[in-house]
Amino acid sequence: MTRRAAIRAAMLAALNTDRPTGVPATDTRKGPYSPGALPAMRLITGPKEDTTSRLANGKRGPVATRRCQFLVECLVAGDEDDLEPLMAWATKALVPGRLEGLAVAVEETGTVWDLEAAEQDYLRAAVAFTVEYSTPVADQEHIVV
Repeated sequence: MTRRAAIRAAMLAALNTDRPTGVPATDTRKGPYSPGALPAMRLITGPKEDTTSRLANGKRGPVATRRCQFLVECLVAGDEDDLEPLMAWATKALVPGRLEGLAVAVEETGTVWDLEAAEQDYLRAAVAFTVEYSTPVADQEHIVV
């Protein structure tokens, strides 16, 4: 499993640990949700490109610092006030830690509001997170110690 896949799994686990009652977090690409399935959160990889920069040699060879973006899409059948607790939960669940030691840093980088969804049966906003992690340059599976 690549480090990015392990980070995604750790993020999903964090979003589902002590989550708000009745609010499942998934990483399915299916959507939009029906009003009966809301509220819900969905973890999405992207939309920006991952970036990689090379550092000096580590103990076991060249090291790459990688940054990838994830969105936590929050969906509700109510109004904007119903979105706020889900967005706050996403930040609370993800930002304070290092995702079980997989990440160097997790940073909330903004919110994308989907105003067009207001004409649907749901409202949607996505909280963007950038995750920084290090791996050997030629090996995206192993952690750099």
